[in-house]
Amino acid sequence: MPVLQHASTLDTMLPGEARRRIWSAPDIISHSLITLTLAKLYFASGKTKADTVQSIQAGADLDETFGPIATVVELSTITRIKLELITNTLTIEYRANSRSPARVTIQCASHETADEIYSKLWRRLGDDFEVRGNQDHSHEAARKPIIVIAAVMLCTIVFAMLANFAADRVLLNGESSSAILKAFAIVDWKVIGAIGGGVLAILQVWLYRTLTVPPTQLELVKRTWAGH
Repeated sequence: MPVLQHASTLDTMLPGEARRRIWSAPDIISHSLITLTLAKLYFASGKTKADTVQSIQAGADLDETFGPIATVVELSTITRIKLELITNTLTIEYRANSRSPARVTIQCASHETADEIYSKLWRRLGDDFEVRGNQDHSHEAARKPIIVIAAVMLCTIVFAMLANFAADRVLLNGESSSAILKAFAIVDWKVIGAIGGGVLAILQVWLYRTLTVPPTQLELVKRTWAGH
């Protein structure tokens, strides 16, 4: 996946950046035609005329071209965009009429198309949005292996110390030592340390894999909606 670089709202005013962006089948599976302007997203389903793309590029009126049954999303009403990297799916959440929540899903045929739509929307939406990924939760995901590692380390230290102490006491007191001390004295503290070290090595692999899992999704979240 290409590296996505953020652009400010001013970048969309550079020459060539304000033109209409058009995606159509077969690059898009969920819709027959999608057009992005500086202020709106237009979605058409069903068949479209062969010359529709050319007419849109030539500056045709989009409301008339797409018709009344098309889905139109004002960019200013978008609150969140989620890109599923595995399925090449974009889910756009926005505030429709009467400020009611709504969403539209775009299914792309390839990750290149999905990345392109995501990137273009990011440029048009500007600095009001922040990018997130499910890697942002890596610290939370790593909490469980870290707790297990700490518990194993503590148990290894405690049992090794008990085994060493018990061996010394049994050596000094002989048969008068308690049954608990005799039980601990049977196991060499070095063996306990070796077993604990082996378990810790396995747990470190678990922790590493948890922290290095690549993201499966990216999100653009409007800053005023970040806590929702």
